[in-house]
Amino acid sequence: MADRLAEFLIRIQITSEAHPKLDGGWFRAFDYERWDYWGSNADHGWGAWSIEVGWTQAWIPTVLAMRELKLNLWDLTGRSRIARHWEKTRREMLP
Repeated sequence: MADRLAEFLIRIQITSEAHPKLDGGWFRAFDYERWDYWGSNADHGWGAWSIEVGWTQAWIPTVLAMRELKLNLWDLTGRSRIARHWEKTRREMLP
């Protein structure tokens, strides 16, 4: 299932020579009948060319890269010493 999902996400990735800033991203919608990206300017607050760059665009390539490297999140963070910064960060962020 994970392989099929990864292959699907790669197939629906935006490719555009005309709009290089969109190339490599993912639109908010996909038309399965036409097998093409789809966006609607009728979506209140969203244009037809909108992509959600805040979370989807970061997680998909990150997970695909980890799959390619045969790593998982725990492999990459297992030796992290980030916890040593927690108390100072907590005091600053949550007074």
